[in-house]
Amino acid sequence: MITAKNIFALISLILLSLFFISCGGESTVIYMAPTIQNSEELTKLRTREKTALTSYKLIDAEQGIYQIPVDSAIKILLDTKFYK
Repeated sequence: MITAKNIFALISLILLSLFFISCGGESTVIYMAPTIQNSEELTKLRTREKTALTSYKLIDAEQGIYQIPVDSAIKILLDTKFYK
C-alpha cells in the first residue's frame, strides 16, 4: 500500500541521489600537506610528543601519578609477575 510516508521517502531518496550525482557522485577528501607556514607548528608538535614519550614528569604528587618514558613502562610491565 502506498502511503504519504512512502512517497515522501521515495522523493527524498530521488532528491538525495540527484544531489550526489551533481556533486560528482563521490566524496572528496582534502589532504593538507605541511607547508612552510605550518611546518613550524608541526615541528613544535613533534617536539612535545617526543618529550612526552621520553621524559619523566610529576603529574600529581598527592595521588602519586608520574609520567615515565614508554620504554621504561614496557620494561616494568614485562618485569612484573603478571607477564611471567
